[in-house]
Amino acid sequence: MKEPVFNGDGLRFKSLEDYVAFKSFHDFVNNKNAIDAHLKSYEYYATDPSLHEERTDIMLGNQKTEDIISSLNHFGGLTLTSLCTTFEIAIKEFLCCYFFHNPKTMYGFLGRDDSKGMVSLNDMLTVNTYQALIVNLATKSASKASKGTYGEAFSRVGKLCKANIDKEVLTKLNDLQTYRNKIVHEKFLKQWTLSDISDYEVLVSSVIEEICRFGIAKNIPGKYTCVSGENRMELASVAVLGKKEI
Repeated sequence: MKEPVFNGDGLRFKSLEDYVAFKSFHDFVNNKNAIDAHLKSYEYYATDPSLHEERTDIMLGNQKTEDIISSLNHFGGLTLTSLCTTFEIAIKEFLCCYFFHNPKTMYGFLGRDDSKGMVSLNDMLTVNTYQALIVNLATKSASKASKGTYGEAFSRVGKLCKANIDKEVLTKLNDLQTYRNKIVHEKFLKQWTLSDISDYEVLVSSVIEEICRFGIAKNIPGKYTCVSGENRMELASVAVLGKKEI
């Protein structure tokens, strides 16, 4: 099993890609010439001449325009949830990489409350190498450490990396998650502006960039050109658990 590497550049690009997709649709919907050309590509006719009514083509055109605008709002919600997914992946993947390179820090995320740090026999028997075991445990620990609100998850990353996190960022992340949950579970609809999506993309991207800086500071192998212009790809040749070198 390969050593996990944090792809900060790829995740940063995914966040930007979400915004660009929405912007492209937004630009089309708000381009009157483009909408008019689209409407003119349809031809209205009555199946029976006696059913023809004046201005029906205009009414149908207005309805089509409203449908397109409604689609933009729907796509805005999908864009926001996609940004959330990018954030969730970034947190979980970084934690997995961090735990792999700092196995002792997994202690509080393994085992039950009454047996912290315990590794099950099943975990040990389902792998063939020590590295595969650590990757498996790091993955499980990352899954547990990334639970809760977005603010809590990012705070844990900061605590592990001994870095202070701006409380305003944590509040904004929780607000983003609240919108995400309402969209996913309540079919929440809103007129999403380009500014709305831009603000949330900036938020997610700034968090990813901050995580990249943590990775550089902690020598976690990864792709960090989005913040440093260089990559840290020196993979560990050995794994260490406690004081014993394997």
